[in-house]
Amino acid sequence: MLESGVIYNLKDGIGAIHGLSEVAFGELVISGSNAGIVLNLADESVSVAFFTERELKVEDIVFRTKTLPSMPINSYVFGSALNFLGQLESEISLSEGTYLLLSQIFSTLLVIDIKAPGIIERQSVYETLPTGIRIIDSLIPIGLGQRELIIGDRKTGKTAIALDMIVNQLRGSLLFKE
Repeated sequence: MLESGVIYNLKDGIGAIHGLSEVAFGELVISGSNAGIVLNLADESVSVAFFTERELKVEDIVFRTKTLPSMPINSYVFGSALNFLGQLESEISLSEGTYLLLSQIFSTLLVIDIKAPGIIERQSVYETLPTGIRIIDSLIPIGLGQRELIIGDRKTGKTAIALDMIVNQLRGSLLFKE
């Protein structure tokens, strides 16, 4: 038997649902043709962010799926436009539909929201990105392809550092091309 709950409050795609006492954080729930993900667990209710709001209203029944949001990975979906649940957005012909059905049976499900690896499990910096600012290059090994955040108080030169880094990288790439 499917566990169900009732929407008692709905605003801007966020629904408060009463009755889903066993639901897990991040679990996929459905209400008619609408799907959502559980964002908050409280004693008497849960909050769900719905991906769509087609004919969704207060007092609608919401069912638990006992699955995390995932999508099928197979050779057919490569190069195709998919929606938020991994379903094809484009129209398909009968032969493509048959192939899609068979490929979904023999596909691997990939969970959409996975936990990022911890710092210890990550690969260390093996190719550095020189910023052109000697003190930063000597203290902080910035890896090529990493995203770094420049944090500081107002009027401390964060923008100047970022602009200097961009200019130095452009200057370095132009020197190597000549």
